[in-house]
Amino acid sequence: MFEETNQIIDTAEFKGLMKFRLQPSFHGPERTEYGALFMSELDQLDGFVENDEASSIILWDGTSEIGQIAEIDRKLVDFV
Repeated sequence: MFEETNQIIDTAEFKGLMKFRLQPSFHGPERTEYGALFMSELDQLDGFVENDEASSIILWDGTSEIGQIAEIDRKLVDFV
């Protein structure tokens, strides 16, 4: 959490193991990857620091229009 958003968490809850198929891209050929999904709640929101993986963060209620969301990200949000 800290690496991508500059947020410090006390605990993280393991939600499950994900399996997803990535389409060919500049990262390489089509492939299957696995990743652990964790969830946490924040007591306070620290200032965001832009980095190589994220240019901003927002607080989202899950229904408001925030622009395009990648399909994989939508599935992750739906899961938790």
